[in-house]
Amino acid sequence: MKVALTNYTGGRSNWGCRATSIGLVEFLQSECLSRDTRLDTVALPVAHELDRLHEACHGKRLRTIYSSRRPSEADLDLLEHLTRERFGAYFDVVRDADVVFFQGEGTVGPGNYLQNVRLFGLPFLASRRWKKPVISLNQTIYAADGSDRKVLASIFSGFDLVAVREAASFVFATEMGLSDRLVCCPDMAFRNVRPAAGHSVSIPDRDYFCVTGSAALKKLDEGMIVRAVDEIARVTGLAPVIVHSRKQDREVLETQLAPMLSVGAGEMPDHHELVSILAGAKFVFGGRYHTAVSALSQTTPVILLPGNTFKSEGIADLIGLDFRVFAPSESSAMAKAALDLAVRQEEVRAAIAVGLRRIADMQADFATLVRERLAGGHVDVSRYPSLRPVVRWTDRHRFDSIYAKVNRHRRRLVFFGGAALARLRRSPDFRESTDRTFFDLP
Repeated sequence: MKVALTNYTGGRSNWGCRATSIGLVEFLQSECLSRDTRLDTVALPVAHELDRLHEACHGKRLRTIYSSRRPSEADLDLLEHLTRERFGAYFDVVRDADVVFFQGEGTVGPGNYLQNVRLFGLPFLASRRWKKPVISLNQTIYAADGSDRKVLASIFSGFDLVAVREAASFVFATEMGLSDRLVCCPDMAFRNVRPAAGHSVSIPDRDYFCVTGSAALKKLDEGMIVRAVDEIARVTGLAPVIVHSRKQDREVLETQLAPMLSVGAGEMPDHHELVSILAGAKFVFGGRYHTAVSALSQTTPVILLPGNTFKSEGIADLIGLDFRVFAPSESSAMAKAALDLAVRQEEVRAAIAVGLRRIADMQADFATLVRERLAGGHVDVSRYPSLRPVVRWTDRHRFDSIYAKVNRHRRRLVFFGGAALARLRRSPDFRESTDRTFFDLP
């Protein structure tokens, strides 16, 4: 059997991308697929001028195609043409596979993806035109508005199985009408995370906590975040250590929190080394979802800020502890929570360990479900109660405006888009430049 995994991010420098995608491949190979199965990965490519011009020339029609439960043959012809052009040889990898896994990760949300083929082209064709089993997994599902939500509901309704990675998305996808194929399987960055024996950077010789950025950092009050870190350090007596693998986090945190110790992916690319630093921290503060997941995998508590979707809010119900998401202005409340975590370390870590065992059981049940589907069986998600959790999701709409601003479709002004697309196609390095987007990863 040949299996293709689309939207793979394990080749990126970002710690979270590596942890979740590498963890997913290990999970599929060890728990779901037979030894003679061939698994090919297709990277989520870096944005290219072709994506912008596809959107300018065909974006409205692509959105209509994605919105249709039964797209016409002419529509599928266009989608196939554009997807082949964008993915080159990887188009054939997916078309020739017996089963397609689509890893949505954190990308399912920005409206621009609904008007090009970079994210949804391959899995949509696999389900609608090539009639292949498509299993969508390891993802948050979010929409900035009701219109985007309807398009996503149409896309995901064509997949055999939809597995979201946290509790907030489970509620959201249920309300989209996906209940008959929907389960919740916790993020693969939780799974069997082995910290490195050591790490290549120096850390304080006293107790410390880690500080991360946020995928919504530009929409938050950076000054308030800095003051919150200062307040937490003052109240707890702990040394702050900045951990970052995104440029915007480094630019803000290193500048405004200097001269605090800073650790980046450039000098420490192995995410297992990051895990060893997180494991030694008293807690982790910030809005990076995957850094929080990696910390919790080591029973290290978290104090959360908003990210680019409600995915951070979705963590608490998986672990079974009320790790609320704070607004940057709540510095006093965050300092109080930090002091509480510093004092009750053993108690809180023991409670997290209980949650991790439940997460491991959910992932084991999900592996059974996937094996059942791959064996040709009918997927009845109601027979897996552990994968259909009861969700509290407190403070549900508190940060909706932030998430909508980050993910709202941004119209890109292009003059004479058809002529520009034709020129791009004629350029001598056209194929080479698009192929590089699968290898020259950020």
